[in-house]
Amino acid sequence: MSNMKVMPEKIIATVCMLLRKSESVQEILLGYKTKKFCKFRWVLNGGQWETDESLKRCAQRELFEETGIRAEPEDLEKRAVIVFHNQREGGTPVIIEVHVYVCMKWSGKPEEKDPGLICHTWFPIEGLPEKIPFADKEWIPMVAAGKHIAGEVWYADGNVDVCIGDPIWEEVVMFVENDANTR
Repeated sequence: MSNMKVMPEKIIATVCMLLRKSESVQEILLGYKTKKFCKFRWVLNGGQWETDESLKRCAQRELFEETGIRAEPEDLEKRAVIVFHNQREGGTPVIIEVHVYVCMKWSGKPEEKDPGLICHTWFPIEGLPEKIPFADKEWIPMVAAGKHIAGEVWYADGNVDVCIGDPIWEEVVMFVENDANTR
C-alpha cells in the first residue's frame, strides 16, 4: 500500500493582468497574498473557475471580487494558459491550470475587498517585486510584451520559489474562445 500514488487534484483558475502605461513605463497591478497558494507573495488577481461560468466571466468576477475593478468582456484578451504542478500544505499534489487574461481598459480603482489579497500596487514590468512566484518572473514580461504562451511549471514541494527543472514556455499564435462554452 505504501507505493500507491495519490492522483493530483485539478483546479482550473483565471487571473487578470491589468496593464497600464505610466510615463512611458508599462506597469502591472499586483496584490499581496496572505493565505492559500502563493502565501506572502505578490500575485495577479484571480481565482477558481466555477462550472456555471465561462473562463472570461471568471476573470471578470474574480477581478471585481478582489479589487472592485470592472472590466468588460471585450476588453479581456486571453494571452496564456499555464499549468502549475504543486502541492497543498500536507503534501497533497495539485495541478492548477491558469488562464491568463490581459486587460488595458477598465473602470474603478483598486480597493481591498478580499482579506486574502491586500495592498494592491502598480509595479513596472521591468521592476517586478522580489517576493513573486519564481515562474511569474519569466512569463509575466512575455505576456505583457504581447506574446501568447502556453506553459508548464513544476514547483518543488509546494514552494513557489523553487522549480523542479526549467519551466516550459511555448509561444502560440492565439487562443480561441467560445463564450457559450464553459471551457
